[in-house]
Amino acid sequence: MPEIVDTINCLDDLPKFIKFQKSKKDKQELLGADRFYVLFQHYFSLMYRIAVSMFKWDINDTNLNMFVLEQDLINTGVAVIFKEPALDRLICAKAIGQGNLDVYGDYTEYQAITRNGLVYNGLVPGENCAVVFNNKLHTPLIQCVSTYAGDLAQAHHLIEVNTNQQKFTSVFTCTKETKKTLQDAYAMMQSGVPGIAIDSAVGQQLAQTQLFQPQSPYIADKLYTQIRSWWSLFLTNLGVDTVPYEKNERMNSSESSTNDEQVLINRDFMLEPRIVGAQQLKNVFGIDTTPHYSADTIDFALKFIHSQAHDETIELAKEAGGNIGNI
Repeated sequence: MPEIVDTINCLDDLPKFIKFQKSKKDKQELLGADRFYVLFQHYFSLMYRIAVSMFKWDINDTNLNMFVLEQDLINTGVAVIFKEPALDRLICAKAIGQGNLDVYGDYTEYQAITRNGLVYNGLVPGENCAVVFNNKLHTPLIQCVSTYAGDLAQAHHLIEVNTNQQKFTSVFTCTKETKKTLQDAYAMMQSGVPGIAIDSAVGQQLAQTQLFQPQSPYIADKLYTQIRSWWSLFLTNLGVDTVPYEKNERMNSSESSTNDEQVLINRDFMLEPRIVGAQQLKNVFGIDTTPHYSADTIDFALKFIHSQAHDETIELAKEAGGNIGNI
């Protein structure tokens, strides 16, 4: 199984790893690795889109692409807004600290790097640029997205494997003379034929047939519960309260209060640095904006979790012919 990567740029190297291993691993393991990679990309893309759309900047300057700013914050933890001399307008770019540190350990000067590789030096926060941080620790969010995407991809893959295991073919012991009759009879049983007639002599031989049904316990429902839990933890880290949308209302008031505190702490942890950056933007360039949580993104994320209904596992089990009595 390929290693879960931590940066979006490293995803391109994963297929090379899988291809390199094809001479050493059996086909089934390679199919599992390829499937895991596809699922990881799916969850990574979905969670990344939610994370990058979590904050909204109401700003009138159409030249500023705040979506790019949020991408840089998630990928690197810090971004800068400055006036590009050739274009004579404000642009956003990822930033790298350079120069000396102040008494609080923050860089006094930054270097900006645009998407097309242009480099700008000598950017001083509060003088000729506004610096925005992803959180109070100035760290990126990409590791959090990658970690939960890997957990979800692995659980999803296990659900698929476990569901397919419910379809395992039955194994019989028989003689050469009864093999063809047994195969035909079993095929007719699977197709729902109401009655099957066989020769009495063959029937006596079939009476000595032994049946083996290798079947793994059905655990997909538990994995779906774990998936919902990981989604809830991921959104809590983003400052989204998922308690109102939890299906099993087993939280007592103390647990609910603790969750509310975690949500508020995470919100303040990520929102305050953006507000400070917005204040710098106003002081330096006169642009007034207040970043805030996007109600549309939060609503989408909560409805998405709510849509992961437990009933879906029952339908999968029914399709697989598994035992759903304990679900």
